[in-house]
Amino acid sequence: MEREHLHVVVQNGRLFQQENPEARVLVGRGRFLLVELNPDLMRRLAGKGETCYRVQPLRENEVVFDVRERGSERAALVAWIQDLVDKVSHSTL
Repeated sequence: MEREHLHVVVQNGRLFQQENPEARVLVGRGRFLLVELNPDLMRRLAGKGETCYRVQPLRENEVVFDVRERGSERAALVAWIQDLVDKVSHSTL
């Protein structure tokens, strides 16, 4: 795979994928995609879809997707919220 064939797509819905089924999606996170586009397809896309999706070359050292362990940030309790929750009881409801 050639580095110049890698592109980042930001799309509304799945419009880019619907209009360009031949584009190879390497990583998809709904609205954000990392795709491999051959030069012919890239030329056809020039100036198209500007309001429905945006295609830009992957820049050097650009982080497109940061994968985190599921729930790692959600697991930490927030003290002031927990204090409020602890004050609720069946009898007060």
